[in-house]
Amino acid sequence: MKIIISSKINASIKGLANVLTHLKAYLINILQLYLSVYT
Repeated sequence: MKIIISSKINASIKGLANVLTHLKAYLINILQLYLSVYT
């Protein structure tokens, strides 16, 4: 039972890390676009 719970927690942490990585890349792209337009 504990193994199942911990693997679910690990999966959700990995999913969250993936989302954060994608968000970070997305924000960096927007920032670069903004800077290229307004400088």
